[in-house]
Amino acid sequence: MAADYNLALCQKLQKKQLYLLVFFLLQAAFIIILLSAHSRWRTANSPAVRMFVVDTVGCKIPNIDPFDSSVVHFVNNSRSINCNSTLPLTYTDGRFLRINRTALDLYYDDDLDYCEFETIYRPENEKSDNIFRYRRAVRFSDDLDVQSEFIRVACFGQQGSLMYTNFHAFLLRKDEVEDRCTRRYQRFLHQKQPKEVKQN
Repeated sequence: MAADYNLALCQKLQKKQLYLLVFFLLQAAFIIILLSAHSRWRTANSPAVRMFVVDTVGCKIPNIDPFDSSVVHFVNNSRSINCNSTLPLTYTDGRFLRINRTALDLYYDDDLDYCEFETIYRPENEKSDNIFRYRRAVRFSDDLDVQSEFIRVACFGQQGSLMYTNFHAFLLRKDEVEDRCTRRYQRFLHQKQPKEVKQN
């Protein structure tokens, strides 16, 4: 009877040990899974190990340290750029070229006689980006509605001397560009049928 009791007790202990062993193994596996997932999350979200600063289908910019020892000898300290703090005599306001009356009073002692602008353009059929021309100068002495994209301005004093020059750019609506964009947009809507755009 004692032998049967010892055998039953031994079997109970073996079952408890087996349950404890399985319990500890499950806990260990759970902890390993958690640590592995946390490590993958940290790696994916850590800026120090990201391969690209931008990683999209259309653009990939590698995450490169600009001060890495392999390239730091290319970096040098450049001189600072000191911009002229004088107010410009002309400025743009939408499509308007305006004379800055404050600058005229402050810096030019009301010596302005007139200004003129020349349209800057690229000749038709010109393949080079470095070739441009000026159209005939247009004189003005007051604000002006400009119909050119790029202009050069020169202003002259009472004695006929050049007192100021500057360049300006204007954003003009172009019907042919608007038509082309509308056609492309309509073709895109028809072909792709994006869910983000409510279609008629």
